[in-house]
Amino acid sequence: EIPSKNTTYSIIAPAGKLGLKIRNSSQTNMAVVDAVKEDSFLSGEVKAGDLLISVDEIDCKGLGAQNVTELICERSAYLARQFVFQRQLQAEEV
Repeated sequence: EIPSKNTTYSIIAPAGKLGLKIRNSSQTNMAVVDAVKEDSFLSGEVKAGDLLISVDEIDCKGLGAQNVTELICERSAYLARQFVFQRQLQAEEV
C-alpha cells in the first residue's frame, strides 16, 4: 500500500459559475468534486476527488452534495468566495 497524506488548500473564486460537479463521497460524509470543467476558473487547481471542506467559512462536512451545491449557488453573485478543499496526496507527491 502506498502511504498517503492529506493537504488542505484554499482558493478565492470570483462571482459566477464555478464549473464544478459535486457528488457525495462513498467513504466520508462529505461532498467531493466529481469533475471540473476545462473552462472553469478552478481548472488546474481543483481536481476530481478533492473534498470540499468549507465555503466562505461555512463548514460543509455532513451537508451532502445537494446542500453544498445550493450553498455555492446562493453565493454565486458574491465578488469573491473562499473555498477550502482537502486532497489526499500519494507518496510520490508528499
